[in-house]
Parts: sequence; structure tokens; C-alpha cells
Amino acid sequence: MKDLNDIILRNIGVLALLFVNGQRAQSPCPGIFDYQRDGNITYGLVHLEPTVPVPQLVIQAYFTIPGQVPSTNLGSFEPLGGSDLNRTINPGEVVSLRVHFPVIKPLPRLITLTVNNEPICYGPEERPPPDQAVTVINLEYNAALPPKPPAPLPIANPDESSASCLQSSDRIGETSKSLEDVCGIVPLKMAVPHILQGESYPRGDWPWVVAVFIQKKFNLRFRCVGMLISKHHVISSVFCIEDPKRKGSYFLPGEMLVKVGAYDLYDLTEEYTVAVGIRNYTIHDDYHPKVFKNDIVVFTLMKDLLFNDYVRPVCLWSEATKEQKNVIGRVGVVAGWSRNVNNGTKPEEPSQGKFLIVSTEDCRASSHVDFDHLTRDTTLCAGYRNGTGICEGDWGAGMYLREKGDPKWRLRALASAGINSGDGFYCNVQQYVIFTDLAQYLPWIKNIMATT
Repeated sequence: MKDLNDIILRNIGVLALLFVNGQRAQSPCPGIFDYQRDGNITYGLVHLEPTVPVPQLVIQAYFTIPGQVPSTNLGSFEPLGGSDLNRTINPGEVVSLRVHFPVIKPLPRLITLTVNNEPICYGPEERPPPDQAVTVINLEYNAALPPKPPAPLPIANPDESSASCLQSSDRIGETSKSLEDVCGIVPLKMAVPHILQGESYPRGDWPWVVAVFIQKKFNLRFRCVGMLISKHHVISSVFCIEDPKRKGSYFLPGEMLVKVGAYDLYDLTEEYTVAVGIRNYTIHDDYHPKVFKNDIVVFTLMKDLLFNDYVRPVCLWSEATKEQKNVIGRVGVVAGWSRNVNNGTKPEEPSQGKFLIVSTEDCRASSHVDFDHLTRDTTLCAGYRNGTGICEGDWGAGMYLREKGDPKWRLRALASAGINSGDGFYCNVQQYVIFTDLAQYLPWIKNIMATT
């Protein structure tokens, strides 16, 4: 790895502050990245002065923004000076790029800036307050590619997100259908599943189940399960983005990869599989990690997906039947890449299971005091307490079932929390599992889908 001084001139100087709309904008690396103001517009300025020849320029910047970004335009880079940067940048040349922010109030905070995959600036890592949402965006400038035009404005009415036009493979004859027309259908399904301690299922049975990986230094590590809910949105639990090696920190979108149409976890060449990067993610506004309250994160993928027999979204639940009394006593399906509950071995192929939904009162009365803290009116409690359960590799997995009279599979909840076994095993499959009841968050989910 080149020393930082080989990439940029030693010109950092003193800490620079800029007050914008009453906010103190502080750059973690003044002279390399600065906040600038032009009238009422605030923008970022990247300033590079290489001391050695730098080949074709690729710049990436990660920013965090408190709250939700109310636009599908997540910002962009603009080279200044009109020079051609698709070439080797010679020592002594000055390269300046303007960073257009999607919003300026609140002002995006720089987390990482890289040049040709070499980090040259790190910002402070801060976990948002528990009552505040956060959006992480990844902006990239590649001198070899033409600049992308600004993305269109989002749909004004969140409920209209389900009417967006989607494409899928010609093989199943779908060219332009609404999300409701496409979702929740399993073309290859031959039987309803029955899971007991991790029963495998054929490829294509659950085409909305995706695997989320962490990618660092060309290595991929499976992290969690996600559920495809649109052509470019995946929903999961916040566990999925939490970095266990950096307490209170999240993985950046650029460190994560979604494997759609997944079956064999570590065979990225398998047929029907698509690996997609993550553009940004949004955590629920009021997430509380200690008790897993509002445990939801929505990923926005780098590109739209084409649907086929093996890649297809699950339907969201219906507002009309969101009351929990409508599902108590019913059985939902959960699928994921769970560790073996006895020896902790990692699977390559997924397994599936059935979960009986019980009332919160029965859950709290089931002899484990932790359920008093983990359950609330936005959670569901489910399981049989007979060896069928959730284990590492299942977190973020959805529980889906069919509403009465509806042939489509609909996503009701996400696997959020379980009870430690305390006996040397990885998971306690003799206790209920806590799920986030997504039916109670439909307006929030639809708003994210409409604006990212």
C-alpha cells in the first residue's frame, strides 16, 4: 500500500470549520476534503495534489446523513477545471472535484474517502442516537466512465411504490408488471415446507431469500439473511450491518454484497445467482439495540434486478389485516443458512422451518424473564420450543405466510432476537423466537421504498 504522502501533498494544515444553516461542518481532513458554500448552496470539495504518478482516477466517498434522504438522487462528483482525468495524473497537478450533496440540512458527514482503493481520509465513527434514523451513501467517481445524470425525483405518494414498473426474464413472460402482480409467487414450488431442525429445500422454493455478505480485501464472509421486497430493495434486521469488531459501528455499504437467487452460499458462479452491491441503507428512526426495538434496516441495491423463477420479491403484508390477532395461532415459514444448533458448523445450502405464532402474553408466561423486555406491540413471538428454532445465520430472515383467500406469500415479520442456550450450544431452540412485526411498519417501509 502506498504511503498517504505518495498520493496527496502534505497540506492538511489546521482544522477548518464552516457554519452552515446553524450547523458546524467539520472536515476530518481539511485540505483534502472541505465543506464550501456558494450563496445558499453548500457542497464538498475534494482537493488532490499527487506527489507520484497516479493512474486512472477512481474516487469513493462514504457519508452518513441523519434521517432519511428524501430523494433518489444521492449526490454526485463534478470535476472542476474542465480537465480530462481519464489518464495518469502527474506529480504537481491539482485535481479538484465538487461533491453535490442530496441534502444540506442536515449536512452529510464524511466517513471515508478513498483514491484508487487507497483510504486517504477517515472521519469519526458515530452511532446515531437511538431515536434517530441514519442513511449511509456511497458516491463514486470513475474517470473512465461518463458521468451519470441525476436520478429522477421519488414517487410523491409512498403507497404508489407498489405500482412501479418492473422487468423480469422473458422466460416467464413478464415484461412490465406492478410489484403486486409479480411478488409472492413461487413458480417452481411443488409442496408446502415442513421444517424440523433445519430441513433443506430445493433451489427456487423461496426466490426472495437473499444472502448478505461482508467483503473485505477480496474475501467474502456471510453475515445474515435478507428478503427481497422490490427490484432494488432488501429488508433485514440491524444485526446485518453491525460490525462486531468495532463496537457501536456499522459496516459501510461498500463493504457489503447481496447474493440474490442464492442457494450454495460460497459458489458465486452458480447459475441464476446475481451478486449486487449496496448503494445505501436506512435504519429505522427509533432503533434501540439493547432490546432490539424497531429492528429493521432497508438496503437500496446498486442496480435494478430482473425477475425470473429464482429471483422474485415477496409481497408486503396488507394494511387491512395488520392487527396481530389475525395471525395468532397461525404458522409461518422461515428460511436461512443457519448454523447447526449442536456443533456450530456453517452450512452451504439453506434450510427452512415452520413457526407457530403465539400471543405476547403466552410468550411472556413461557418461563423466561427476558421476554418481558424483548416483546412489545411491534413484535411477534413464534416457535414450537421443540428443537426447531433460529440460529446464527438466520437473523434478518423473514417469516412469511399466506393470508386467507390470498395465494401469494406475504412477509409478516423478521427474525430479530432469541435466547442464549447457556449450555455451550450456539442457540436455544427450546425457546420462542422474537420477530419484528413488519405489518406494524408498513408506512415506514413504503416510504423508504419510494424515496431511495
